[in-house]
Amino acid sequence: ECKVTDTSLFFFLFAIGIGVARLFAGKIFDRKGPKGIYTTGILLLTTGLCIIAFFKNTYGLHFAALILGIGNGTIFPVTQAIVNNMVEINRRGAANSTLFTAFDLGIGAGMVITGTLSDLISLSNTYLLFAIMCIVSLIHAHVFVFPHYERNKIK
Repeated sequence: ECKVTDTSLFFFLFAIGIGVARLFAGKIFDRKGPKGIYTTGILLLTTGLCIIAFFKNTYGLHFAALILGIGNGTIFPVTQAIVNNMVEINRRGAANSTLFTAFDLGIGAGMVITGTLSDLISLSNTYLLFAIMCIVSLIHAHVFVFPHYERNKIK
């Protein structure tokens, strides 16, 4: 296992990745819709998780931080745009509130689940399991979410 004593650079690089993604994700969504940019974001998350699982050194951790930041910085605004495009303007406050509540619950539950799983199957295997879950979520998005969005988005 990689012994990391200072996580500040990880989170700094993660934040840079988010910032970089925010520069282009919205524009791509507006021009081409959610499928391609969402798929790219999920594949970046999958890649970042695999890097953390396999490259157990600070270079791998820091590269993964940048990749994960770009993936997260892509996924969240795309998800928020999907939600906002499916509700009337006067309901966007409630829609965003629901989205952020789900996000916060996921972050909280994710910490507990990650800790529990890492004790049972190792941290590296936990990251690999989460990478698999990303691919499953991508399949779910293509089979269910995007068709639902196309049927229900408000012009």
